[in-house]
Order: sequence, then structure tokens, then C-alpha cells
Amino acid sequence: MLTSNLGSGNANDFVGRTVTNLRTISEPLSYFGVDLGPGRRLLPTCYSIRNRNSTSHACLSWRFEASNNKVQWYQLDTRIFYIGDSYYDAQYEEVV
Repeated sequence: MLTSNLGSGNANDFVGRTVTNLRTISEPLSYFGVDLGPGRRLLPTCYSIRNRNSTSHACLSWRFEASNNKVQWYQLDTRIFYIGDSYYDAQYEEVV
């Protein structure tokens, strides 16, 4: 399990099946990642992101990426939460 700066919880909860308070700190380019190990590959056909039962700390924007070598990354999906303010939305889109 790989993560940027952990804000709360245990990084291994990222792949768990119980509801936990797991999050990175609120900063651009924070991430959770999974290294499958040498010689293993995964071709996802779908994915889900869970959120705890809360109105705060909700995952609003993300980028789902994959790499075979940890150097070249492929964007599989991107979701960006827009608030309707063109100035803010444009700045946020550059980061995500």
C-alpha cells in the first residue's frame, strides 16, 4: 500500500471492506496507491470509491491511473468537482 501524507486512518484500510476514517491530508496531488508486486498485472473493468457516512471529507475529485513501470502513467478515469466559479474551477483542474 502506497500513500502520500496520511491524514487519518491506516493505509491498509484502503483495500479493506470495513467503513473507516481513512484520508490523505488536504493538499494537491495527494494519493493512495497499490503495488501488485513483480510480474502481476491487473486490467480493471470497473472500480468503486467508498466514502464514510459523513458530510465532510468526501472524495469529490480524483484521477485513476495505472503504470507498468512507475514512470509512465496512464489515466484511466478522471472526475473533477466543479463549484461553478470559473476562476476557481480552472485553477483546480490544473492540479487534478
